[in-house]
Amino acid sequence: GEGDARGGGGGGPVDVNALGPCDDAGVFRAPTRRPLLMCEAPAGAATVLMRSAGLEGTDAEEAALPEWVVDVAAGTYAVPDSPKTSFYLTPSEGMPSLSQGKVTAPRVLGVRKVCSYVINKLNLEQRPGMKPEDLVEILCNGTALDPGMSLATVSTFVWKKGDDVQLHYRLKKGAAVKADTGISSA
Repeated sequence: GEGDARGGGGGGPVDVNALGPCDDAGVFRAPTRRPLLMCEAPAGAATVLMRSAGLEGTDAEEAALPEWVVDVAAGTYAVPDSPKTSFYLTPSEGMPSLSQGKVTAPRVLGVRKVCSYVINKLNLEQRPGMKPEDLVEILCNGTALDPGMSLATVSTFVWKKGDDVQLHYRLKKGAAVKADTGISSA
């Protein structure tokens, strides 16, 4: 049936009609077939399952989709740009400096991406299997940031001020600059 994308259990197809209220909270794996579009019916009473590849734009399909999906697909509602934030990215004491101190990025940008940015700007050597946070640490208010945090989270819970966030970076032990760059290693 349509519920066979659900992982766990015996690994076979799952009868979604036989599931209890909490039985469907298992681990999901990516479906091997074309994805399905799942949404509430306009009356809010049922779930509608449709193969997204087979949508033809019929009135019945439009009636089954949430109004915002139809508006975005029809172009009557533009998807807003991601809100941006500005932050200063400066080296900790004794670290090489970037040419650009102030950076503008989407608020949803993760600290891990900021680490990658520093790695690219400083031309650091990143060996296969290494994560950006293995080479660079990002700090705010003296606190080392979790690489999974977003800039919005950092701004709200670590920076806690209204102005641009001040981030500092430092290279971790073993971080090395690629050959012929003229920048010293940590």
